[in-house]
This record gives sequence, C-alpha cells and structure tokens, in this order.
Amino acid sequence: FSASNPLPVTIDTISGTAVDDFKDAAAVAANASDNHDYTVTADKTFYFDQVITTGSGKAKMQLSVETGVASGIFTIKFVQFNSTADSNMNVTLVDAITVAAGVRVRCTMTNRDNQPQDLYSTICGHEI
Repeated sequence: FSASNPLPVTIDTISGTAVDDFKDAAAVAANASDNHDYTVTADKTFYFDQVITTGSGKAKMQLSVETGVASGIFTIKFVQFNSTADSNMNVTLVDAITVAAGVRVRCTMTNRDNQPQDLYSTICGHEI
C-alpha cells in the first residue's frame, strides 16, 4: 500500500443479521387482501427499514406493526397505492422502526384490479 495505491476502507454501520422476508401471494381475488407477517425472532430486536411490493395490476400496500407480542392489534405506519403504469411500491426509511422480539410486522396487500393477480412483498431490515 502507498499514497498512489491506498488501502480501501468501508464503514458498515448496520450490524446483525439481514432480513429480506419475501412472499408471493398467488391469485389474490379482485378486491381481496392478503397478509404477509414477519415475526421477530426470540431474543432479537428487528430494525425495519424497507418494504418493497408489486403486482401486475392495481394494488394497495399497508404496513403495520403489532402493538405487542400476540396482541393482534396493529398500528398502521404507512400506505401506498400503485398504478398500472408504475406497478412497484417501495418505502425506504432513513430511521428504522424498532420492533421487539415476538412482535409481527404486517404488510397487507390488496388487489384493486378487476381480476385475480399475484401480489409480491418483501419486508427488509436487520435483527440484532
């Protein structure tokens, strides 16, 4: 290594295990919904920072976080709609949402088209 050939250095501020939890909800009927739940691993904390969703037709995505372990009560964090011209939906958070062990992150996909379609979602973050 020298001034003309320096040692490359990268700083990784994200620790823990990466989570990219994918779901393909096949043939969701028109006006019907499908839940994609990710349950945080025991003794871990999940830092949720992105959700990516798509469908071939019109769809709605709603992201919620459960209020406590197995409470069955969810707080909506955000909602997005797509169009046939732009079918992808992506929410990337600068500041991750912290989710405790055993709590569910839920992505509800709704088919807003007039025929059945596959709806895809990926819940992303890191568990520490």
